[in-house]
Amino acid sequence: MPTTILLIRHAQRANNHHGPDRSCPISQAGRATQEKVAHELKTLGLIPNRIYFSPTRRTEETAAIMGAAFHIDTVTEPALAFAADEGALFALVPDPSSNETIAWVGHGPPLLTFAQMATREIPIDIEMATSSVIVLQFDGEVNLRKAKFLRYINAETSG
Repeated sequence: MPTTILLIRHAQRANNHHGPDRSCPISQAGRATQEKVAHELKTLGLIPNRIYFSPTRRTEETAAIMGAAFHIDTVTEPALAFAADEGALFALVPDPSSNETIAWVGHGPPLLTFAQMATREIPIDIEMATSSVIVLQFDGEVNLRKAKFLRYINAETSG
């Protein structure tokens, strides 16, 4: 059975924040969009068993919305930080025989880089807009170019 990874970029950040970047909250519009994304994932049957987020306020708030929608706790994962080693993220992918769906809430560039490392199937026009989701599946070896690209959900352009 495969393991599915939901790579979720954090919701839209608040524009009126004047503190350190890592303490920036998400906006009200971002909250509303993230709730729609959670609903779309449910509709598609993409229900995470676990949700991990990078150690920033906006990823934590985004993960909290997802956790509330799916009735599961969220966990900080330092490896998802903005300056993370994307290659090291492969160690976080559960054994494909576990048949789990895991959500990673993080930042666009490292999530997209991980996806590009995991599969050759990523369309070149994916930009990882806020609240967007890349869905990957590992059905065997967890390594470079071993994932299958299932879909991209762009919250800015979807229903």
